[in-house]
Amino acid sequence: MSLSGSEEWPAPESGSPVSPGAASPRNGAARQRLAKALRANLGRRKAQKIDRAKQAEDEGKSKPAKGENATGAGTKQD
Repeated sequence: MSLSGSEEWPAPESGSPVSPGAASPRNGAARQRLAKALRANLGRRKAQKIDRAKQAEDEGKSKPAKGENATGAGTKQD
């Protein structure tokens, strides 16, 4: 880092400063592919979460919750 605090690289022969994160055509395409892959992954994870919630709900309907008998009353004895 220079004394001025700038994060820019030294100017190339063309005279314009180049930033380390400067976008090139390949970099832009790679970012688009990455964004598409991340959206697809998020969609799969969301669908998986919904499916697991439905399965848990179905399992909850088929058997009584822990600590309850078939009538739904608690099993606590006095």
